[in-house]
Amino acid sequence: VYSSAASDVYKRQGLTSQTYNSSTGYTTKFTIKVNARTISADATNFNNFAKSTVTHEFGHVFWLCDDPNTSKSSIMKYSRNRNSMTAPQTFDVDNVNAKYD
Repeated sequence: VYSSAASDVYKRQGLTSQTYNSSTGYTTKFTIKVNARTISADATNFNNFAKSTVTHEFGHVFWLCDDPNTSKSSIMKYSRNRNSMTAPQTFDVDNVNAKYD
């Protein structure tokens, strides 16, 4: 079972758990949990903040890591603006494509 392990500051907004078959390498189940209470407390735009959190958690389903070491924009960065960044960025799409090419 894979579980995203974000720092204490950020893991309270979302969590992804993933089960995969080690023989095939395929994901067999994933669960994304979002904490609306903490998002409400932190967001200036609730809908965008929630969408950013869910999109970030979906990144883990595609094996993207938390807080990548890059200067490029990424939905996986802890420092992203959750009130405005709601979609995967070019860096994220390129990393998913590289894993599945």
